[in-house]
Amino acid sequence: MKKIKNDPRPLPARLWIFQRERAPIIPVVLMGLSTAGIVYLFSEQSWWYFLGAATILALYLLQIRTADEHKDFEHDNKYHPNRPVQRGIVSLQELAVINKMAIIGQLLIYASFLQPQIFLIGILSQGYAFLTRKEFFVRDWIRQHFYIYYISHYMQLVILFFATTVIIQPVGVNPWVFVLTIMLAVITTEIGRKMLSEEADTIDDTYSAQLGHTGSAFALSLFSLGTLIMVYYFLSNFNGKMLLIVLPVSVLLMIIVSAYKYSKLANENNSDKVEKSSALLYLVSMVAIIFGLI
Repeated sequence: MKKIKNDPRPLPARLWIFQRERAPIIPVVLMGLSTAGIVYLFSEQSWWYFLGAATILALYLLQIRTADEHKDFEHDNKYHPNRPVQRGIVSLQELAVINKMAIIGQLLIYASFLQPQIFLIGILSQGYAFLTRKEFFVRDWIRQHFYIYYISHYMQLVILFFATTVIIQPVGVNPWVFVLTIMLAVITTEIGRKMLSEEADTIDDTYSAQLGHTGSAFALSLFSLGTLIMVYYFLSNFNGKMLLIVLPVSVLLMIIVSAYKYSKLANENNSDKVEKSSALLYLVSMVAIIFGLI
């Protein structure tokens, strides 16, 4: 195992660097609020159900990030030596404490609703998270099967987003419509995040490596279109302000143009544009639905 020199700065300063590079707190909080927000539009529950669900979402994202730092430690030592853990900014032990605090925090919130079905879905969510952290006890095999690996890991988000609907209890919309909408936006973001430049794409755990530059650009455009269709579904079926569809349409056009340029020249600049525009689509889509329906 690689010997890492620890950073002497105080823990808060080091954690600030970690969140800035690996789990930016503002996007994490916005994702939690916006995701819970579209479900809460159709709920008659008190504000605590919305706030509790949003907090669980944010804590779960933090849980995934800190767990992955440990799970991918040797991989990152080899391929990403400039990440915070590899530079000694934070240790795996410190992140493990944060990971446990995030898990405990979620379970306490699930329990606070005093409803057995909500607490049980929380237990299911954490049980599946444990399996993903252990890579289903077939680490070497599952890492050799890219699509099985990612589909199995996306399932934890399916459970998480379904748990959001169990907590908030929307009326008039099938809970799985929300899950589909959010998952399309998440997968769009993930594809964009894993479309690397030709220089950086030296390993096979990215969409660009698996699908090629053209194939990954097409997949990104397809999932982006799916996200837009779900925004249209909400605005058109629930008397929404259709003018707001302009926001995700504009970002979709940005993605298509960026993806096309990336397919022709997979350099760092085009890769960065693809990543940022795909992440922007998530936030803009949620905002369009929320402000289009209130």
